[in-house]
Amino acid sequence: MENENWKEFWFEGNLCFGWIKNKEDWNKVKRAYKDMMNIYDLEQAKRCPYSDFDKFGFAIECDGKQTLKEFADKNNMDL
Repeated sequence: MENENWKEFWFEGNLCFGWIKNKEDWNKVKRAYKDMMNIYDLEQAKRCPYSDFDKFGFAIECDGKQTLKEFADKNNMDL
């Protein structure tokens, strides 16, 4: 099953924001940003250290050390 290892997270950006509950939701984010950056840049979205849930993005509060790519790797998620 494609989303078997998916762990939902919140994505915060100017072009797209909300709960990313599965690969299809993540693909919507990729489409929103496709003309502005490559997938590597999206994967570098940072964690928000002040959030009580898994929140990543480009918003000013998302300035933590962990990247979305690191989170995905830790949770065996295929971004």
